[in-house]
Amino acid sequence: MLHVNVYEKNLPKSWPYRFNKKTGWKVPIGKTYKEIIWHDFDEVPHLVGGGTTRYGKTNLMKVIMTSLIKSHPEDVELYLVDLKAGVEFGKYRNLKQVKKVATNIQETYDLLLEVCLKLESKQAEARSKGWSNITETKDNKRVFIIVDEAGDIPDEKFMDSEEKQMRQACQWRLAHIARIGGAFGFREIFFSQYTTADVLPRQIKQNADAKICFKIQNGYASEVILGEKNTQAAELPKIRGRAMFKNGPDLIELQVPYISNRVVNHYLKEHEDGDHEPETNANTGLSIEFRDLD
Repeated sequence: MLHVNVYEKNLPKSWPYRFNKKTGWKVPIGKTYKEIIWHDFDEVPHLVGGGTTRYGKTNLMKVIMTSLIKSHPEDVELYLVDLKAGVEFGKYRNLKQVKKVATNIQETYDLLLEVCLKLESKQAEARSKGWSNITETKDNKRVFIIVDEAGDIPDEKFMDSEEKQMRQACQWRLAHIARIGGAFGFREIFFSQYTTADVLPRQIKQNADAKICFKIQNGYASEVILGEKNTQAAELPKIRGRAMFKNGPDLIELQVPYISNRVVNHYLKEHEDGDHEPETNANTGLSIEFRDLD
């Protein structure tokens, strides 16, 4: 049975992010009138989300990355796919926790191949050591694949066959990681503006029990992300950071924490590594001044 909790009258219209370390792999997703809602990536490995531009999707990804790096600086590995030409994730390229940044389809193809090979290696380790879920072991390493603007991945009719195959391979690999990776420490965060059935492969949606949707154009788009008959995201007020969060049977309206780029820089500056430059076409670094987006 679906439980819907809506606290419209008492929700804050803005909630500034402050780092608060929690045990395990918990990150703050939002705040209701009475409590902070935390998401535990060891309990629910994958998160999908969507919403109209500038309502908070990219901001939430920054909150998640900042929390993960601050809480687990030696154990988290980040693979970032930013199909807005590196405008958002390129600025994190010098962080030692960031292993690779992809800013176009060719780089995304290469990044996902690397992650899938890493997943195969972890599966082989599990077989040899006799474990079936990484949470049962002392291994605290986790690999996060974070995708912004996933709507730019699917192929289009006008594309040549080689590019279509590359894009289809990217979608298959993302679905494969969502389907297989959770037990082996791989976590997928998959966001897009308008997450249609073509953009959000069924295997990803079915294997991501956690879903978040910001203000969106219509009830159908809300249902694609949150599930059948869950049209509430289309009815949200026009407040940046306001979202519907679904985790299993619970559907909650909440206010996502806001984190400015200056605050991100404050928390993550110490994790920069001047000698660490993952492959990317982006030319910006975390230490420079940049505008707040989304």
